[in-house]
Parts: sequence; C-alpha cells; structure tokens
Amino acid sequence: MAVHADGRVKGELEFASRRDDDDELPLDFDPAGQTIDVQQAGTTFLSTTVSSPAPAGPARRSRPRSHS
Repeated sequence: MAVHADGRVKGELEFASRRDDDDELPLDFDPAGQTIDVQQAGTTFLSTTVSSPAPAGPARRSRPRSHS
C-alpha cells in the first residue's frame, strides 16, 4: 500500500482459493458476510462487508434457433 503526499492511496490485496501466483494470499475462509478492514500503522484505509453470493437459480437452457 502506498500513500501519496496528496493523500491518495494505492494498493492491492489478492486472495485466491487456489494459489497460482506467489503474490497471492491463501483464501482459506469464507468471506461472505464478513467485515474486511485494511489497516496500516493504525490507520484504516478500507472497511467493507463482503456481500454473500447470489443464490443459484434454475439452469437456463438455450433453445436452438429455427432458421425459416
């Protein structure tokens, strides 16, 4: 995370359930409904609650087009 002199903040956190890059942190918990705080040196830069995924609906089938 970088804080610029004008107060802008830039940073990135990346979690993955399957790590395919060395810079990813393991996602070994279900974040749905959890509050996530990004802090550095006692300053909170981001606080958000992760939404739950939308429930899966019935599968939609595509119908073949009839060419008339």
